[in-house]
Amino acid sequence: VSLVRQGTPAALGTALRLARETSRPHLRREILKAVGRLSHTPDGATLLAAAFGDLRISGQILGPP
Repeated sequence: VSLVRQGTPAALGTALRLARETSRPHLRREILKAVGRLSHTPDGATLLAAAFGDLRISGQILGPP
């Protein structure tokens, strides 16, 4: 959760990698909740768009068809 709060693309990537690789469901849940909270702030939305592209514009969540 503190990695998400750092607000850098590298820290966000590390947090999401930890969420994906952990065998502890409660840790995964807490990280994803923190990312969800981050997405509801202007700075967080900008960070997510910078890290992953703006999905609202591209509409390609899973990649090209």
